[in-house]
Amino acid sequence: NVVPLSGRKFANMEDKDGNSLWRVVMFKTSVETFKKNCREKRFAPRDFEYSEEGYKKLKVQREQLDDTVKRQHDLIRGLYQAAWSDAMV
Repeated sequence: NVVPLSGRKFANMEDKDGNSLWRVVMFKTSVETFKKNCREKRFAPRDFEYSEEGYKKLKVQREQLDDTVKRQHDLIRGLYQAAWSDAMV
């Protein structure tokens, strides 16, 4: 049985074919039946298992990427400012 009002569609998670990603919370006893019914209707259900270690790793990677992007943005901005001032002189 699906928990009432637990179905949520993830925003901005559609591919070019119109497929979307949904989250559904259910009781452990009905998981296999739900997956079977989904497959019969040509949906592709996937299990998700939360991993705190994986989440922390992803968070660190995102912070490193944000730092890299900020440094590159500052570098490019400085180069553009120098080029602009040279072009206007």
